[in-house]
Amino acid sequence: MSKIRSVVIMAGGSGERFYPASRLRKPKQLLRLVADNKTMIEEAVERIVPLIPVEHIFIITSELLQNPIRDALPQLPPENIIAEPAKKNTAPCLALICQYITEHYAPKGYSQEDISVAVLTADHFMRPAEAFRSTVDTALSFAEDSGDIVTIGIVPTRPETGYGYIHTDQSANKLVKKVLSFKEKPDKETALSYIADQSYYWNSGMFFWRLDGFFRELALHATEIYSLCVDLSEQLKGKTKIVQQGAPSGIASIYDVMPSISIDYALMEKSQSIWVVPSTFSWDDVGSWDALFRTKDSDSNGNVTMGDVLIIDSKECVIVNEQQDEKIIACVGLENTVIVATNDVTVVCPVEHVQNVKKIVETLRKQNKTEYL
Repeated sequence: MSKIRSVVIMAGGSGERFYPASRLRKPKQLLRLVADNKTMIEEAVERIVPLIPVEHIFIITSELLQNPIRDALPQLPPENIIAEPAKKNTAPCLALICQYITEHYAPKGYSQEDISVAVLTADHFMRPAEAFRSTVDTALSFAEDSGDIVTIGIVPTRPETGYGYIHTDQSANKLVKKVLSFKEKPDKETALSYIADQSYYWNSGMFFWRLDGFFRELALHATEIYSLCVDLSEQLKGKTKIVQQGAPSGIASIYDVMPSISIDYALMEKSQSIWVVPSTFSWDDVGSWDALFRTKDSDSNGNVTMGDVLIIDSKECVIVNEQQDEKIIACVGLENTVIVATNDVTVVCPVEHVQNVKKIVETLRKQNKTEYL
């Protein structure tokens, strides 16, 4: 029997740092932030499809976003786009979708050992696509042969303090490197030392495993989650070929008692069976509006604009106009400023404060001004 390669794309994030373009029903992964004619999740699928066909791509999201994502990706089987019953961080999310994939292929005689999974991101920038697919192929091949877990390490290009890092063993000159430890987001001095050392990579948040290897490591290091997967399995049998609205029936009560924990804390930082493939492509997590400086073309003064914008005597600005009815944004004499306008909200802030845009969302939520969310 042939083996199955599958893809999981986690797409339940809210992207609050991209407010006001990003909203509850249209978060970052459903925005056209990098390509003018494709949403980020459309790009994510298009990027991997030459390597893994659409029928083997699964997306896990929230009930609120399930139908918008189905609308955005009509080429995917709708039953492959499933919703979590609640947000419980990435470890329960991945346990659920991996159990779902197990049950999806079980009727055809596939065991967990026969199925490998590439856990990819819905909203990152990666170019060129061919180099990305080559890296994924290397990571999957190693995971399939070894039964261990593999991640992609991004070769750092700056002393970034907003990312986690992975420390690797460089003693063996091999394409796939053993992970020594995961490091929390460092201060600037520590980040500089990581760059100089050259054995550290940015943590991409992408993972590759055989299903049996994933569940083996869960059993060793996240026993509470693993034990609940048995109950998930029973509830998911016979339901993975049915288009369901909301989470698969019968799993909400199981999910309620799942611990809320990331896959990094639950598994990656504890396991002794983690490997890294260094990236061969340009990458950005597109985490806030200033990422557009790195992912889109700018004018001669370093300005990035989207939509109908008039900009005079200004430099190093991001100006995004999503207003309708032929409205224009015009600005003069600005530096290092972000302006984003939609029909009902305009956000203005210095570039150095883009990480705080999510505070606007938090404040509106506290003030119960949900019409603006």
